[in-house]
Amino acid sequence: MKPLTRRLLLVLLLGIATNGLLAQQKPGLAIGVVAPALEGRDQTGRRQTLSSLTGRNGLVILFFRSADW
Repeated sequence: MKPLTRRLLLVLLLGIATNGLLAQQKPGLAIGVVAPALEGRDQTGRRQTLSSLTGRNGLVILFFRSADW
């Protein structure tokens, strides 16, 4: 087998192996895990925390990234 072909085959096999390992790692928190303390400022400049925003029915946080960014 030619050296270039061996290198390409090795790179391909390493890519496949790495992709399989990375696919097993899921980003974010596992289901049922309590979110870490989070704090920020709202549009009026007041300090807000997860606990200050959580209501009787819980809290949903939506992170939206515009295509204009």
